[in-house]
Amino acid sequence: YFGLRPYEPWMYDVFHRENNKLWRQIEEGTLTFPELEKIRWNNVFTALDMDFDGVVFEKYFRTALHESAIPVNGARELLEALRVTGALELLQSLSGRWLLCVASNGPYEQQLHRLALAGMKDFFDWFFISERIGASKPSKLFFDEAFRQVNEGRETPILPEDTAIIGDSLTSDMAGGRGCGLKTV
Repeated sequence: YFGLRPYEPWMYDVFHRENNKLWRQIEEGTLTFPELEKIRWNNVFTALDMDFDGVVFEKYFRTALHESAIPVNGARELLEALRVTGALELLQSLSGRWLLCVASNGPYEQQLHRLALAGMKDFFDWFFISERIGASKPSKLFFDEAFRQVNEGRETPILPEDTAIIGDSLTSDMAGGRGCGLKTV
């Protein structure tokens, strides 16, 4: 599209390394997502020894990412199993059903849109997105606010120790969950 050097598989590793550095800074609270958007592709292009305007490419990338959803193998089946298991528990205990929640540091509209594209949005009861929460995972503030919201108006609160987080990041999902007393997968 931009006439850049053709993609080669090794370039993904460079992108992954540079992108992860920035996301770790977001997790540490030393970088904001709008700041990431301004520097991500400039960093990647520098590491690839390519000369191109990273801010221009970021806009293209964000548009393409917004319209893509490639579920991890087995994700839908896991959500279906959790829903069924939750329904069975409801019938057995009459105490309620499992709540499935999204916890993400990505942009709010993008995350919801991608879940819808993947056919997974309707599985979830709550969407806790750092942009709306006001803090990013693994911050305790992120998880405290999520529990405050989900427990608002509940007679019996849902406690962290009765909750599990299933995630793909050791630094945001697992560290954040452990730091707040959640079970982690």
